[in-house]
Amino acid sequence: MKHSKRLLSLLITAAMAISLIPATVMADTAKAPVNNVPAVSFSLANRAAETPAFNTYEEAAEYIATEIVGGEKEIPFKINLENPIDTTEDVRGANIQAVFMEIKTLVDAALGENENGDYLRYSMRTVGYSASGIYIPTTSSIVFTYKAYYRVTDDEFQETEAAMDAVLASLDLENKTEYEKFIAIYDYIVKNTAYSHTVPGKEPEEKYEYTAYSALIKHTAVCQGYATLLNRMLEKVGIENRIISGWGRNEAHAWNVVKIGETWYNVDSTWDSTGCISYQGSARYYPMSYRLKSDADFPNHTRDAEYLTSEFTSNHDTSGESYVVEPSFLGHALTIEDDIAVKYMVEIPAGIDLNTVHVEFAIASGRSKALDISQAYPVSTTNGMTYYLFVFDVNALEVADIITATLYYGENNTITDTYSVLQYCDDIREREALYGSEAVDLVNAIQDYGHYLQGAAKFGWTDKNRHTVVEAVNVIDDDSVEQAKPALADYKFVTPSNPLIEDVMVSLVLNSDVSVKMYFKIASGYTLHGEKQVINGEEWEVFKQEHLGPLEFGEEIPLLADDGSVSVLAYANSIINMDDMEPEKKYVMVAMYNYYLAAVDYNNAP
Repeated sequence: MKHSKRLLSLLITAAMAISLIPATVMADTAKAPVNNVPAVSFSLANRAAETPAFNTYEEAAEYIATEIVGGEKEIPFKINLENPIDTTEDVRGANIQAVFMEIKTLVDAALGENENGDYLRYSMRTVGYSASGIYIPTTSSIVFTYKAYYRVTDDEFQETEAAMDAVLASLDLENKTEYEKFIAIYDYIVKNTAYSHTVPGKEPEEKYEYTAYSALIKHTAVCQGYATLLNRMLEKVGIENRIISGWGRNEAHAWNVVKIGETWYNVDSTWDSTGCISYQGSARYYPMSYRLKSDADFPNHTRDAEYLTSEFTSNHDTSGESYVVEPSFLGHALTIEDDIAVKYMVEIPAGIDLNTVHVEFAIASGRSKALDISQAYPVSTTNGMTYYLFVFDVNALEVADIITATLYYGENNTITDTYSVLQYCDDIREREALYGSEAVDLVNAIQDYGHYLQGAAKFGWTDKNRHTVVEAVNVIDDDSVEQAKPALADYKFVTPSNPLIEDVMVSLVLNSDVSVKMYFKIASGYTLHGEKQVINGEEWEVFKQEHLGPLEFGEEIPLLADDGSVSVLAYANSIINMDDMEPEKKYVMVAMYNYYLAAVDYNNAP
């Protein structure tokens, strides 16, 4: 018989910490181009009849970057040179190319600050130009056509956009934190994309391997495809990030930097994808993660020069410390269903291998208990949060003893939490206006039960460990015993009538839970198939009714197919009516009865 009540869920918050670690690596076979993103039209726009003219490279670059974001592939413009250049036949090509390369460098930088800039830049296969107005010995102006050739068609761009939107909808990101959104998107890409070993130039479709289209639609890509897909999907949910090109273990490579809160971190979805050895149903854990790392924790990555400039690093200054994935003890609850137990509520965020999680309890009395994640109870809340309940049973003698819970996770990481039943009782009393007088009466009764049970420990009724002294809230004395007798008189043993039963004994176990033991001496030649036990030279059969919660103390437990019955309170009634029984034992029975009454009142409270 189980009972659940609103009381036993008082949250006490606390912050804890963890960090992840780096792994094996696979480099890409091609150098990446670089930049930012929302929804755009990628189709060609009609060109204006008049070619725009600019007096500086910066102005021209800003214009081109804006036009590329709009999806243009051929962009004519005129640049007026401050200093005429030599365009004689023998140096014409080199001098014109030098002008173009200066403008292209500025275009790349400008793209990084534009909506969709990184995404489009890294979706390009090549960038080129044609030039006119250069057939005179020196010239002060050149008409260029800036040409951007994409790896995918306009239709493929749109197909990728629609697929991204569908995936984001399926990830249920509403009400998620920025970090949780990042984790969901990152995990999706890592889990659903395989690294492509296509050799550039050897496969007719190799251009796709460098695109978000390939990563999302074909589920295979090289680093550039991973990075552009992550870039675009994060931008769609408002998370700032940039694509970085450079070298990874001496091969051309691309990755991302991501802004979580006010801090930038390094991430490499390619290496996490290729290094992940177990997804546990979702890509929650990477044995050597390259996710949200500081520069120091992001080895074997060397950025291209454009990402090492003071301007870039000042605007995208990566954290000096890797992002800490923090499990935390959210709070505590008390249960009285089967016995007294403290529930420790633990949040385990994505990024931690659940198989590494376990909690070790140690209580001041000397007992200990270890629970792995399979022995915890996952609980999902209405706001989408999931936490785990690790439950530690507490002997009523241990009400005041401090319980230390040590949570182990990852590679030898730990956090600790300490609590006690007495602390819970104090918390409820302090919040009587919130929890109600019935709740306060219940925790007071639990505390009294622990106090008077300690007083009877010297008689061997319970374990004889030393415990922190539990102070009583209410005094129980001989007068209390007399007052309880009339109420307990209704609870009696009903002995079996079966002639095969020669004698019956009943005992109460009051250690970590309340249990009833029933002993039957059976006529010779018969058996009830109970556990055999020899007492004073005679064989008895023993049956147990274990883990009785306070609401069950008054319930009749049937004997021998309903022939006779016993209850916890029937036992209490017998004890308090024995003239030669020590007073301390009678006080325990009254305290237990009061515990029962308080639990009933609380359970029936509105």
